[in-house]
Amino acid sequence: MNVTFIHHSSFLVETPSAYLLFDYFRGSLPALNPNKRLYVLSSHAHSDHYAKVIYSFPERHPEVHYILSTDVPKGDVPESFQSPVVFLGPHEEYHDDLLRLTTLRSNDRGVAFVCEADGLTLYHGGDLNNWCWDDGEVAKEDERIYHEELSRIEGREFDAAFVPLDTRLEGYEKGIEDFMKHCSAKAVFPMHVWGKFEKIKEFVRLSSTASYRERVRIIAGDGQEFTV
Repeated sequence: MNVTFIHHSSFLVETPSAYLLFDYFRGSLPALNPNKRLYVLSSHAHSDHYAKVIYSFPERHPEVHYILSTDVPKGDVPESFQSPVVFLGPHEEYHDDLLRLTTLRSNDRGVAFVCEADGLTLYHGGDLNNWCWDDGEVAKEDERIYHEELSRIEGREFDAAFVPLDTRLEGYEKGIEDFMKHCSAKAVFPMHVWGKFEKIKEFVRLSSTASYRERVRIIAGDGQEFTV
């Protein structure tokens, strides 16, 4: 499995049969094999996770399928659009001949994705995170929802997990730490770092990451490629 960091929370995952493009709104994509289906997944409609430019992909790729959160405006889809578009809310399922997925409820907006393709399992959190903001009551509720949603995937091991490491938060590390306590991943990709990639190196030096720090992928910039 190949993983390309596109920008912010956007990643392109290539499996033997398909591509999965998560939360694209800007950035350069590598050349794609035209014989593989491209799935475009948008976890929610925030402008740092979604843009209408995604509907231009069928102009350069022969088979594109869209799986979008229900908060993404349906009116954004061009009237003459021919590519399949599916809208999913929290705790819903989708499957076809290549991809099976379920959604979790975000404690910010939209959904998180749990995907299976070619025997590989992926988690993309969108904006589901332990949001440690200054408002104590809001932070407690966000933490409660986050743990509640993680309990739905308790004990699962993912081949790759894309989890927020939001550098604006005082407790920026808690999202990944909680994720790794509830479940696990062979490769963890911090995202939503707002370009402060040095925070990833800081994160893996924390004593609390000792048991899994070698599985955290160190992202240095847009376009970086990884093999998992």
